[in-house]
Amino acid sequence: MRENCSDVDCLIAGRINSRESSTLTFATVSASSSLVVLVLALQSNLEASYPWLEPVGIIFSLLGFAYREATIWSIDRTEYEMLKAGKLKRLLEEEETRGMRYASYLRRSLVRFFLLLPFASWLALSWNFGANYLCLGLLMTVIGLVSLIPSVIEPKSKQPINRDARKESAGDG
Repeated sequence: MRENCSDVDCLIAGRINSRESSTLTFATVSASSSLVVLVLALQSNLEASYPWLEPVGIIFSLLGFAYREATIWSIDRTEYEMLKAGKLKRLLEEEETRGMRYASYLRRSLVRFFLLLPFASWLALSWNFGANYLCLGLLMTVIGLVSLIPSVIEPKSKQPINRDARKESAGDG
């Protein structure tokens, strides 16, 4: 990979990849832990003994998701912009032309949806939905839309892809 990108580009791409893995792990552990507490609370009827458990569960179920989204929309977006118009930009352009954009939207939306499921579970408990399938279906629809919207509105690169960038810079020097 060294011959395909500059040292700075490789460093930035490595940082983005490492951060993406760690934020996804953090979000998954947070969501899973929230569900474990929810199941224990329901089995032991702890929500009656500890009234603060529901609000804390709702907040905790959103922590991992919020941390991941904040990282994606701030630090990762900034570092993607720092990458030169090289291999990454060409790869993104090729994905666009091959119709991979919609598969990418679906993947990102599914990750967001599954990270938001614990939040929906805590809300269903808090609002006493129980076996009210209409309300549960409506809640799942809202969660689905909330997870789809950020994937569709993610900002494009601020700089247009310029395939001739290397030729121009080589001609200048």
